[in-house]
Amino acid sequence: MFLSKRSNGVYYLWFIDESGKKRKVSTGCYLKSEALKFLQEFNQSQETRKVQFKNIPLSQFKQGFLQYSQTVHRSNTQRLFRIALTEFSRIISDIPLQNIGFRDIEHF
Repeated sequence: MFLSKRSNGVYYLWFIDESGKKRKVSTGCYLKSEALKFLQEFNQSQETRKVQFKNIPLSQFKQGFLQYSQTVHRSNTQRLFRIALTEFSRIISDIPLQNIGFRDIEHF
């Protein structure tokens, strides 16, 4: 993770996201001291997000995803997701998402 200053004078934060891709986000700051504060806050928010993700059980994820699915997918797609997630949770039980491995998915 690092800061860089563009020709317009704004600092940008470069980081690697969860999928391993290099990303950048504007700090909106023209002063390095303010950009460093932004960096510190960004690090804290990323840490909090990782901790929250690790503690989510499969049943809670399933419920949230199916609610989201109602707003963006057709009814047949929603039904397929519901069936797949129900069967997946039946096979591996209600464990935290961080404990689900590729072998669990292959077994499913």
